[in-house]
Amino acid sequence: MKHKCGYCGGTGIVECDCTGGCGKKYADEDCPMCLGKGVHICPECNGTGKAEDDE
Repeated sequence: MKHKCGYCGGTGIVECDCTGGCGKKYADEDCPMCLGKGVHICPECNGTGKAEDDE
């Protein structure tokens, strides 16, 4: 049975650690990690928003 991913809260995306979600590494430069979007696909659920039960 699948449940909501605990890492992203079921959204499938997480805030960029580099930019705090703003997408800018510096005032005039997009972050190379999130490409200026401020978010990444969740590494735990690969963007599905669901996680497998451990049972």
